[in-house]
Formats: sequence, structure tokens, C-alpha cells
Amino acid sequence: AIMVRMMHSLGVIALKPMPHAREYIRSVAPVALASSLCMYTGNYAYYGLSLSFISILKALTPAVTLLFSVFAGLETFSSVALVSTVLIAYGTGIATVDETSRKIDFHWQSFILFIISIFFESIRVVFASGSIKAKKYSSFDLLAGAGPLVFCFMGLGSILLERQIIVALRPFEWFILAETLFYVVVLSFIVNWSTYSALQHTSSTTVKVAGESCLH
Repeated sequence: AIMVRMMHSLGVIALKPMPHAREYIRSVAPVALASSLCMYTGNYAYYGLSLSFISILKALTPAVTLLFSVFAGLETFSSVALVSTVLIAYGTGIATVDETSRKIDFHWQSFILFIISIFFESIRVVFASGSIKAKKYSSFDLLAGAGPLVFCFMGLGSILLERQIIVALRPFEWFILAETLFYVVVLSFIVNWSTYSALQHTSSTTVKVAGESCLH
């Protein structure tokens, strides 16, 4: 949101005025809340799952996104989509059974958290797609509107869950944290802007399929 506001102040982009409270809660707040919950649950899952297994689980995202898109009336459910969804779920199930059988100390809490993260990521994309397709907001409007709320949600979560870790940081660790956060902000801006821009021209399921194809 900070980068978008800076670009707007420099005259690089145009932004619509902030919507009224009711419209904001209905269209923008769900995107911000789903984004925050997706990051909370997804990041904690990395503590207990391997990166390779997480990559396999991410293959579920397009299938879950399709289900939510159909439920929201943004897409239709064809027989091809049904077969693809079943195959993805079947393949992910086999990978999960194999992972749990090879690891006695399989971290089920992290597994459940990441599945929840996939659901929230799908909800985020579907809500964003609905707002963009209705021509209510551009990709920059969504970033500027949802950004402050995401910051509040994430800040509150950090205070509640990681306050002791933050307080114990030493001065040089604060510098490393600030540098890391800078790169995270830049990368988040690029990823979210590209996602929302793509939603202006294609479906939410296609966006997630393309994203997972790039990761693999």
C-alpha cells in the first residue's frame, strides 16, 4: 500500500477514492482478512513440513480455487474441471500418505495449518476476482485498500503470538529484520500486483494454475 500511495503521489498511477465503510467491509476487508490468515497459517506450517512436501500440497490450490469460484458464481464446473480436480486431490492424497508413512514424527498440526492456508488463499483470490470483474477496483485500488488492513492484522498477530521474540531481538537483529522486511514488501507488491492484474483478464483458477506451474 505504501508503494502504491507513493506512485499515486508522483502521478504515476490513478486511484479511486476509498469506498464507504459498508462497501469496504464487503469488498476489500475479506481480501485483507483472507490474505492475513493465509500468511499466518502458511508461515507457521513451514516449521513442521519439508519444502518439497509443501510444494506438493500447493498443487491443491487451483482445485480449491475452482470450487470456491463455482460456489461464488464466477466460473462454471465442467466435466473436464471435475476430472482434473479429482486427479489433483488423488495425487496429493497419495503424496500425503507416503510422507506420513516415512516420517514417524510427521507434524500434523503444520499439515492442517497449511491446508487451512490453501483455503484462505483461494478465498482471497476469489474475492479479489469478484471485485475486479465487477469493475469496482483496479489492481492498484485493491492493493491500496487492503494493504493498511493487512498491516493491522499482521501487526496484531505479531504482538499476540511473537511479542517475546520481538522484544528479545538485539540491535543488529533489528537491522537484519528491517532489511528482510524491505525485500518482503517489494516482493509482496510485485506478486500481488501481478496476481490482481491477471485477474482483470482471466479467471482466478487460471491464475492459480499458472502460478503453480511456475513454481514447479
